Amino acid sequence: MRVLLLGCWLFAIQAYGLELLDDEHLSLEHGQSLFNANYQTLAQPAAAGGGALDFFRMGLDVELSVNTNIRSAKLGCDGVNGAGCDIDLDYLALSGNPSSTQCASSERPDCNAMITRPFFEFAIKNPTSLASREVAGVRFSAEGIKGLLTLGLESLATPSGINKFSGYMKVQSDSSGKLKGYVNTQAGVLNAGTYPISGQLTALGLGGLAKVDFKTTAGSLNIPAMNNIYFDVPALTVNGQRQTTVSLNPLISLPEIMLGFTPTDNKCGVFATSPCPNYSTNPMGTYPVNGIYDSTYNEVRTQGGKVTALVTKCYFIACLVAGAGSQFTNVHLYGQITGLKANVTLNENLGFIHKLLVDSSFYLSLQKQNIRWPDTATDDVAQKGWWLSFKDPVLLGNVNPQDPVNLCPSVGNCVFPQISSQASAYLAANPPNTNDLGGLLTNGVLGIVAGVVPVPTPLSLTLGNIVLTGQAIVSNCYGTLKFC
Repeated sequence: MRVLLLGCWLFAIQAYGLELLDDEHLSLEHGQSLFNANYQTLAQPAAAGGGALDFFRMGLDVELSVNTNIRSAKLGCDGVNGAGCDIDLDYLALSGNPSSTQCASSERPDCNAMITRPFFEFAIKNPTSLASREVAGVRFSAEGIKGLLTLGLESLATPSGINKFSGYMKVQSDSSGKLKGYVNTQAGVLNAGTYPISGQLTALGLGGLAKVDFKTTAGSLNIPAMNNIYFDVPALTVNGQRQTTVSLNPLISLPEIMLGFTPTDNKCGVFATSPCPNYSTNPMGTYPVNGIYDSTYNEVRTQGGKVTALVTKCYFIACLVAGAGSQFTNVHLYGQITGLKANVTLNENLGFIHKLLVDSSFYLSLQKQNIRWPDTATDDVAQKGWWLSFKDPVLLGNVNPQDPVNLCPSVGNCVFPQISSQASAYLAANPPNTNDLGGLLTNGVLGIVAGVVPVPTPLSLTLGNIVLTGQAIVSNCYGTLKFC
């Protein structure tokens, strides 16, 4: 029977004109194999100890379609880096991006991520020495990965998803290379007693002959809510072991604050006597008590009082009308606070980042020493233990806080005393003037034109763990299940 089968096979070869090739003729043929291999030497940076390592790569010349959910990924726990885990991630889901042209279906479970030419790679130390040759690390990666990676179940006030991250990840909003966002602020009240504004005041155009030092002791200036204040910062790079928090430091330009004027020409003639209203007869302007925010002109319009002002010192003629200790209980400020900027420090738990668009290779590696793997960013040095790295930036979308930001969340973290302090310094060096003789003599309504008051030093505000819009997770399950 075996002889018969062999004869049939040989007959088939002759029938179809097939011929056996020797090695010489076989070497002249071209084709593509399923497997590919690569070997290279790469110099290591100082952060990886210098010297060089050899890298042996074995891969598949294929494109894989993947859709997967992983309930928990904990790696390097209580290992070489001590108690805790190098990587601790919950509720991972890798799929295609159903909101893009990548998938025909808008249903995420029907939309697959694409992995191109997957491979594993060994880092070899002392490759030519049989006595000291050793494997320094291994990594698993692919030449390209395109899809949507989500972490956590929901975007809530409690962080979830990324508990610990060891690796390298550059995050930006879009292809601009920046993190962008829009901030809304809560309405606030600058208490003129808690955060007093002080300075000098001249009267009737007499300069130093009729001058007083003053400070506010009561009353308030209302700051209305402001919407869609834009900011951007350079792309954020997360790079290190067991990271839990990242920091953003956007410099936000705040609107100008117009105090007490009805801006007939928007700037009230830059405080010329006309077209500004007569503040003696119309001290409150036309603004509502809580003020308004005009996004067209990017300015806040609010009443400049009323506040109570205490005379702390008088000079010459002013002492006849307003001696030290005099108190004016119905003072209204008129002016423009300009140049407002806020240097915001946002300390954000990584567990508030849930949704990443990936369009590059990323790798997972384990190494016994710091290693810079081939084809990675120059500052991506995988550290001892487990390491997860994304080669190209991942896209986060706009970083928009879900809730309005409080400009004065606590006594020690508030922009209002900073505004008062800088305004006071300016008013001490540039005394405003009042021609309101009736207010001075009768202790009635007193209007003070402060003019343009610059705030040159950026205000400081620290925020933390803000829920972001645009991070809502679409379940990678059929039906109503959040995770499967």
